[in-house]
Amino acid sequence: MSKWTEFRDQIEDALNLDDVTEDMKQKFGDWCLTIAFPLAEKVGEKFVAKTKADAANESGWNAIRDSVLFPALVSGGLWLIKYLLVKTGATEAQKTGNNV
Repeated sequence: MSKWTEFRDQIEDALNLDDVTEDMKQKFGDWCLTIAFPLAEKVGEKFVAKTKADAANESGWNAIRDSVLFPALVSGGLWLIKYLLVKTGATEAQKTGNNV
C-alpha cells in the first residue's frame, strides 16, 4: 500500500461521520455563510470584473460570453447558493446578523 493510500485511509477514519447531528449541520451552514461564502463572493466579483474587462478585446460570441454569459452564471450561481443557504434554516449567523 502506498503512503498516499495509508494517509487517505487515516483521514477517512478520523472523519468518520456516521453520526451527523442537527448541530453539526447547523454549524456547517454557519461556516458556509460566514467563512466560505464571503470568500467565494470575492473571487466571483474579481472573475466577473476581469471577464467584463476582457470582453472589450473580444468579438462575436466570445464578447457575448465574456460580457453576459460568464458574469450571469457566476453572479446568478452565487446568489442562488446564498439564497438556498439562508432559506434552509435560521442559522446563528442570521440570528446575530453576521455576514448575511
